[in-house]
Amino acid sequence: MRAVIRNACLPVFMLAAVMPACQAAVIADLTSTLSATDPIQLGRISRTGIPSDWSSPKPFPGAINTTVSYHYETFVVNVGFSPFIQIDFDEMGGTANLFASAYLNSYNPLSMSTNYLGDAGFLASGFPATFQVIVPATQNLVVLVNDTTANGAGIGTKFNILLEGFANTQFDDVPEPACFLTVGLAICVIAGMRRRKFNKSTNS
Repeated sequence: MRAVIRNACLPVFMLAAVMPACQAAVIADLTSTLSATDPIQLGRISRTGIPSDWSSPKPFPGAINTTVSYHYETFVVNVGFSPFIQIDFDEMGGTANLFASAYLNSYNPLSMSTNYLGDAGFLASGFPATFQVIVPATQNLVVLVNDTTANGAGIGTKFNILLEGFANTQFDDVPEPACFLTVGLAICVIAGMRRRKFNKSTNS
């Protein structure tokens, strides 16, 4: 009886052993400092005070101060198979001079509405500004960080961008590509065990 239970549970144990290693949410953890050598754009995105989320696409909030120069920096990350992206933007200097927004595949400072996905809604002051966007699988997410002051007060400010990817709005993790191979091998082993057991029973 014990042998029967052990053989029946073995496939379950094998799958359970490989599945925890197949979970991955963080797709990028980036730290940088806005520099005077970073590119310059005319104008910046208007802040609405409302972070974008997964419930519906956020309309482009418009550009303001289009004759004023602002330094900016962009970061390009492929999201793989994690379409639901959560972005935590932390201005580590605590000066609330930087703003974060997101774009699909590319950012054009001459046309800020093109490829716009969403933004933080407000400045990160003393705590991370969190917002969410949806990116098609295997496409690139572009995170834009720009100064919000006309006098360049954001230059020299250190910041962190944490990107987490999920399978759905319930924050379920997406298996890593290698996980599919691992689980596939486990299934093949299980199938082989069952086939061998079947052959043994038919030959006895």
